[in-house]
Parts: sequence; structure tokens; C-alpha cells
Amino acid sequence: MPFDHQPHSHLYAAQTWLAAHGMSAVNAARLLGGPTAAAGVHRLIDDLRQADSLSRLARLKLAALHRLLTLEGSDQDPLPAMLPLHPGDPRVLDICLLADSLSDLLSEITPKQAVAI
Repeated sequence: MPFDHQPHSHLYAAQTWLAAHGMSAVNAARLLGGPTAAAGVHRLIDDLRQADSLSRLARLKLAALHRLLTLEGSDQDPLPAMLPLHPGDPRVLDICLLADSLSDLLSEITPKQAVAI
């Protein structure tokens, strides 16, 4: 059976994304979810720097970050932590682009389900 490089490539893809966008993700998380959300992104960055493989938990944390960036479920939160942002605020476009980039990463690192024949 040949050695499977895919798990390592998924980790590398996540590490590369966080190296390029980590501080933007921290800032967006702070803006949208407060200091606790920002601290969670910092922990994720640190955890993935030291990881040997991309765990299911790390994927779930990346997906949770994506939900925060896209404000998924924010209408259910009675007191949103985010600052009031006007749609024309340049930070809104930056957060949307960050969310799109993270969506691409999640598509790349999400395990494909086996197709039954």
C-alpha cells in the first residue's frame, strides 16, 4: 500500500492558510466575537503549528471560525458581540474575502466521503 501524503498535505494547507491569514482571522474574530473568539483563533494557530496531523477537532474549529466570519447563526444571538458595522465599511469586504478564502481551505481539507457503488 503506498504511503498516503494526503493527511500531511491537509495539515500543511491549514498551516499555510493560518500563516498567511492568521492575524487577519484573529482581528476579525475579535471584531465579530470579542476577545474570547480572538483567543480561540490564537490557540488554533498555536495548536496547528505544533501538530503532526490535522485532527477532526482542528477542522471543526476552522469550520467554527468560518461560521463566525459569515455570521452564520448570528440572528439567533440576542446580544451580538460584534461591533455595529456598516455594509460599506472596508472591514466588511476584508472579512468576506477572508471567509471565502477559508471556505476554499475547508473544501480542500474536508475528507471526501467514500462513494458506495
